[in-house]
Amino acid sequence: GMFDATTALLTYQAGNYFTTGESPGRLGNRHPTIAPYETFATKDGDLALAVGNDALWQTFCRVAELPDLAADSRFETNALRLANYEALKPRLD
Repeated sequence: GMFDATTALLTYQAGNYFTTGESPGRLGNRHPTIAPYETFATKDGDLALAVGNDALWQTFCRVAELPDLAADSRFETNALRLANYEALKPRLD
């Protein structure tokens, strides 16, 4: 049981390792291939934010009243949000 559960949790990490040959690093609550997908501290407590695709990104930005992020070409696609994560993270924090 424990081995099965652990193996299932490694799908992204193992896939990335077998694709790139690089051992995964620590990500905390972040997802290795989706951004943003993690927890954020808010004044009301922690918030789990999971933006699983580009359409949801646009919806999130509208609801969160962040039109500048929605219009920023660095964050237009998930791949770009991952590549520009260091610029995105402080804005979401």
